[in-house]
Order: sequence, then structure tokens, then C-alpha cells
Amino acid sequence: MIARPRQRFALAVEQGVADALDDIALRDAVRLARVSSLVAVGNAAMLSLLQASDGGLLDPARWAGGVPSSAPPPLHWTLADGREATVHIVPPLGGFVGSDLLAAVLAASWSTASGPALLLDFGTNTEIALWDGRSLWVTSAAGGPAFESSGMSCAVPAEPGAVDACG
Repeated sequence: MIARPRQRFALAVEQGVADALDDIALRDAVRLARVSSLVAVGNAAMLSLLQASDGGLLDPARWAGGVPSSAPPPLHWTLADGREATVHIVPPLGGFVGSDLLAAVLAASWSTASGPALLLDFGTNTEIALWDGRSLWVTSAAGGPAFESSGMSCAVPAEPGAVDACG
């Protein structure tokens, strides 16, 4: 049986993460035997592809409502050494504000910052997070079109023929 495109993509991502973990383990002497759980963050489209289903993440009715009431069920991946790992998916903050922005804010330890801070995430959706010392404000704007074919050596402009088949 041939896997559907979403399933093929999800399997390719799983293999890519397993390979990346192997590389990290070799380069940085990380003991993969200690890895049993992973956390995946990203935008709604990427997380939907990762799960091989949209899990409701692509439903526009959920985009304006903030954080979904529950996270998608965890995935179970086989790592390169044959062990199983649980992958927990952090849902996006909104339709165009991914959980990767939340991860960056948490990594920056803004809750302990005394003054304001600004974080920009340039990508398909350019996301902006502003911490005023008490509240976190986030927004996004289309970023991909601004960067398409602007001095990139391996890019395709968004024009007829850029995508010639789906599914």
C-alpha cells in the first residue's frame, strides 16, 4: 500500500528527527538512551503535516480563539537505535502564531526580565512577540511573500507553475 502524501511527509519528518538526534549524539556526546520524550513546536500547517492529519489545527474557527483546549494526542516514533519515543505536540497559539514563537519566548526567560523585550520570528508567517514586563502581546503578518526570490539562490517565486502537482 502506498502512503498518502501527508503520511509520507510525516514519516520523512520522523526519519529526519531521528537522524538529527543521531548527529547530535555523535557530535555532542549525548546519550540517546536517555531520550524518551520529545516536544514538537511549529505553525498549524507544519504540525498538521507532522501528524499526518490536521487534528483540527487547520480549522479557521479555532484561529481566533487562542490556545486550543487540548493538545493533539502524542505521537510514538521509533528512533534510529530502535527505541520508541513519545512526541508531545504543543498546539499553535493561534492560526498564524505558532507554538515555536512560544518556545522562543520561554527560552528567552522573559518572565524574569525587568524591562520590555521584542522578539521577531521571520518565516512564512513573520511573528512578533512583545513583552511589556507584565503582558505578552503577539501578532503575525505574511512573511513568505516578502522573501520569495529576493536574492536567494535556491528559491521559487510564487507564480504559476511553482507547484505543478498535489497529492
